[in-house]
Amino acid sequence: MEDDLGKTGLPPFGIEDIEKMKTFWRFTIMKASAHVWAFRQIRFLVYDDTDDEVNKDAISSTEECASYDSEDEEATLRKAIEMSLETEDVSQNQSPQHMKAGASTHKSPFATDHGLPDKCDICANLPEFPHDRKARNFRVINPGSLDPTRSLVELPPCTHYVAVSYCWPEPVFNELGQLCQAQRESKVRDLNGIVRDARALDDVLDRAVDFANFAGLRMIWIDQECLPPPAADGPEEEKEYQQMGIQAMDIVYNQALFTVGLLSGIISDQSQADALRILIDLYDNYDEHEPLPKLDFLILDELYSFLSLVISDRWYTRAWVVQESISAGERLALSFRRGKSIEFPSFFRSGINPTAHSLDTDFQGHRHSSQLINIYVDDFRGLLRVAERLVEEQFQE
Repeated sequence: MEDDLGKTGLPPFGIEDIEKMKTFWRFTIMKASAHVWAFRQIRFLVYDDTDDEVNKDAISSTEECASYDSEDEEATLRKAIEMSLETEDVSQNQSPQHMKAGASTHKSPFATDHGLPDKCDICANLPEFPHDRKARNFRVINPGSLDPTRSLVELPPCTHYVAVSYCWPEPVFNELGQLCQAQRESKVRDLNGIVRDARALDDVLDRAVDFANFAGLRMIWIDQECLPPPAADGPEEEKEYQQMGIQAMDIVYNQALFTVGLLSGIISDQSQADALRILIDLYDNYDEHEPLPKLDFLILDELYSFLSLVISDRWYTRAWVVQESISAGERLALSFRRGKSIEFPSFFRSGINPTAHSLDTDFQGHRHSSQLINIYVDDFRGLLRVAERLVEEQFQE
């Protein structure tokens, strides 16, 4: 672990500090409150498709106007008849008698295009992140606010999100000692509707979105956007929210469908990617009672280079990462940058996520071209076990 205290400029702990530490036990919190926060009050980052919808309406309106010429008497007559029929149909369907006898024509925020509710009431109709361009517009949501007609008790908890584990950037100062802020293109619409610059770097958000698409998810939990430090002069409610959120961190990462650790390393050699795939495939068919097939010694060389890349990553020097990775358990994935033209499986669909996604292999035949190479922690451990056996069986003299 990296010693963060060496960067603060603060003196080491003194006797008075140690005496104060002895009183920490007084600051207790009921874990039940943390569970309520993690399941009911948690906020997520989702794609803000407001501009997309406005552009669609504008294009549709333009096309409609282009197809209708007011100088054409015959076209004018046809348009008048169409409008009359539409008005008649709407008036019949929305009459008071119809509204009393049948269901409302108001579309539920959880209704799907085919009129039936999806299996998850929370995320089923949230917009997907774009996969053919960079996502630059986001919004923060609270699941309970998606359907004001239903109480939090009625809404089932949704854990179909990816929690992001990453390193905040090192502070950079100019010649005058002033903190330099990295440029950001991404915008975030807060719960109050105000649009602001994203706090997280574009690169971090790009990789988080990439993984979300990789796993077929629509919601991201990332601390800089979903649990930012409150302003010193901010409202007490935000300070209490942030304090409770810190107490619930283990629950947030534990209940997430996936946690992705964003490592900075790049896998840029196809032979290394192939070696990892071979070792993972061997682990998938692993039988400790059967000898492993004969493999080239170069595979272990590639694995050694890969492990050197992993252990030298800054992600492994942060104390917060220990809590996040332990809390995530088997749902942790290590995410590396993919070098140009490197081939590696980039699609994964969890059977415990019921919500359909346009990138599903059996849904419209789309495939996601990821800029990441994601290796799940179970596969990571597995390839280490296989490599250990290879050394014992084939490469020891």
